Amino acid sequence: MRRIIAPDKLEGYTFGIRHALFELIKNLNDDNCLVGVEYYDDTSVENGNVVELNQLKSSTSNNEPLTNYSEVFWKALYNWSNYISESKKPKDQKYVFRFIVSANHKAKIGSIPLLFDKSHSTADALLKLKEAEKILNDADSKALKNKYVKYCLDNKNSSYMAYVIEHFEICYYEPGSYDNILKCNFYNQYDGIDENIFYLTLGWLHEYCHIFTSKNESPIIPVSLYKEKLNKFIEHSKTRAYLKILSSEPLKNEINDIVNKEPMFIKQLEIIEMDEADIFDATSKFLRTKSEIIMQANIGNDYDYNDFRESIINKWNAANTFVSTFPNLDDIIYGKRVYSTTKDYVENIRINGCDTPSFFNIGYSHIMSNELVIGWHKHYLETLSEGEKDE
Repeated sequence: MRRIIAPDKLEGYTFGIRHALFELIKNLNDDNCLVGVEYYDDTSVENGNVVELNQLKSSTSNNEPLTNYSEVFWKALYNWSNYISESKKPKDQKYVFRFIVSANHKAKIGSIPLLFDKSHSTADALLKLKEAEKILNDADSKALKNKYVKYCLDNKNSSYMAYVIEHFEICYYEPGSYDNILKCNFYNQYDGIDENIFYLTLGWLHEYCHIFTSKNESPIIPVSLYKEKLNKFIEHSKTRAYLKILSSEPLKNEINDIVNKEPMFIKQLEIIEMDEADIFDATSKFLRTKSEIIMQANIGNDYDYNDFRESIINKWNAANTFVSTFPNLDDIIYGKRVYSTTKDYVENIRINGCDTPSFFNIGYSHIMSNELVIGWHKHYLETLSEGEKDE
């Protein structure tokens, strides 16, 4: 079975985690601030009496989320307006509604989003709403029949829409600029921060969020917790030797190409019914680890991986032993637990006395699962063999 994953969907998966980090950095000096992922919105920030709702859009193909007729633009306004109409907010509660776009091409921004972005009073917002309706009428646009547009232009909803428009902001990042700004902001927080710490922090944040999302809960990250983890990574880096990162993150189209070829490590994940986001993340780590091994060898760091591989096998065996203590697990649940437990167990394995980047150990585990040295399903060899026969 060939798997085609839309690049926008893959980008959206990583964008939410990265933007949570973006907001944590921005609010570094406020320990009481809370950053949410898929809580009020794609990301959100609660800081005193101000709540920021961020709608994130990654434009990696030819979709244009900021045109006058964009459904996702009007849907965001609709959702925010509904939220305001249904919420019982305190009188001093303030909201910011932010539409954030990171594109890989020069995006088109329509006159209506720009109108709304420049509204700063209720009266002005109502005028801008009427002007938007005129723009769509003059264009004889089919958008007027869209349910989100109809809701937003309905006079019954004008007070809620005016509030949203008055507090609406567009944040547009030029192609390729978002990650550069994120990294620059990260490195400028404290002295002594390097790329290893960036990826350690991003890896921690991903795993922290995954703990909640795997239980269908929305993660909330206190800035105080983020600072605690960041300071530990910084202190740790001063006393431990790190494998210096040489590789860069694989491109989204490179990841998608591998996913569509369905190598063995992906089949291993498919037979325990891991979702697309997990498979995308695993493929990214698999590719980057392979690249890191080659680049380290090219500069003369030809590490002896025998002990490292043996340690991974030992941790995998320990994960199987631990999961087998839970009675009556079906093979799928068993495999999911072995996979997540192995990820935790291999995290601190060192190579030649060096700590490894956050992607490396689980990435190497995927290399070994690709070789069928280890696997996640309780009967992975037999199950994969039967799958080959069926094909």
